[in-house]
Amino acid sequence: MPFHQFKTASKLPAAEHGGLPANPLDEILGRVLGRFGLDKIATYFARYAKDWPNLKPWLPEDLGPGSFLMDCHCHTGLSDGEGNFESVLARIGKDRLLDGLLFTDHVWRLGADGKTRIPNEKVLHQSFDALNIVKKLKEKKVLPEHFVSFPGSAEFVCRGTARFPTRGVELIGAALPPTFIEDHGGLRRIRNLLAEELVSRIHDAGGIAILVHPFYFENAYSPTLWREVDAVEMVNQTTHMFVEPAARGFTKKARGDLPLVDEAFRLQPLFGYFAWRARVELQEHPRPVVGSSDAHVEVFAGAGCTWCKEPVTCIEDFRKLLRLRHTEGILNPRWDRAADIDGIIDAIWHHWGKKIVQTMHSLNRERRAVIPVLKLATMFLKGMKDVPFTRP
Repeated sequence: MPFHQFKTASKLPAAEHGGLPANPLDEILGRVLGRFGLDKIATYFARYAKDWPNLKPWLPEDLGPGSFLMDCHCHTGLSDGEGNFESVLARIGKDRLLDGLLFTDHVWRLGADGKTRIPNEKVLHQSFDALNIVKKLKEKKVLPEHFVSFPGSAEFVCRGTARFPTRGVELIGAALPPTFIEDHGGLRRIRNLLAEELVSRIHDAGGIAILVHPFYFENAYSPTLWREVDAVEMVNQTTHMFVEPAARGFTKKARGDLPLVDEAFRLQPLFGYFAWRARVELQEHPRPVVGSSDAHVEVFAGAGCTWCKEPVTCIEDFRKLLRLRHTEGILNPRWDRAADIDGIIDAIWHHWGKKIVQTMHSLNRERRAVIPVLKLATMFLKGMKDVPFTRP
């Protein structure tokens, strides 16, 4: 069984021709949930229940010869991911999953407790170490000679947008000089910028600005930011991952009875919303797009990617393709063919699953007052969680 089942084999518009009809419930909910990116959540769930194919991201059946695939968003142990430059690249090279990869670690690292975020002022300097690893792996024939990686890339966080100035927003700055952070007064000053201001500084430094998971809770939509970035992340496989039925397998690794598991699975369709919502916006307000894995564990590197219509040899090639809109955000068929489901479930369990199980037990022990609310909130989803996977 392939990991990705919530997918389409051909490119589909996010809404039918003529735009997305207004949903009265969205009009009401949008006033409260719009700042969290959930302004069309009622429309999404109504269509999910009917198994509309245009909800699902594109996983092409055949890319054709000469296709160039690049993952534009990947983390390592330098921030909150796992592995290092060499281990991630070696895994990608083994099955020829990609032709290019951007390491985009957060501008912080995790403390010893696994929770505290410690600013990492040297993250851009560290990203340049990947170039030597790429060169070494090419010499060993682990990576193909045409493989590219652009150092000076990181995932920044700023205080908000012009529309929602107090909601944190994350942006990738790619191909920046190693001194970019120091040149702009350090991470504390960058953190206090509006996203639109950070985009301007990235451009002044010759970099590329990418809006990542644009409707994923904190990254609420802002029209000005949408217009000013160089690309919008059309597919983020990590925010999409938990909609897949195979992802439920991590619960089998938990000891004893797992409370609230049915309620948790009823919320599972929510994770398909974010990629669909981005595509709706891109249909209404087109922008250059990328796709990426946002991998935090090695096994997911390359699962989502950017399909470039021409080979990329340097950052200027990539900039040109974005400008011409000759890129697509897709789920990666090379990755899906090579995917080891058992290994994926193990990775989900160790990186996310244990924390999810702890949260379930904590709610059941210490916050029982919220359980009736949770059950009521998920009751109307009871019959739909498996619909897209059980219909012939």
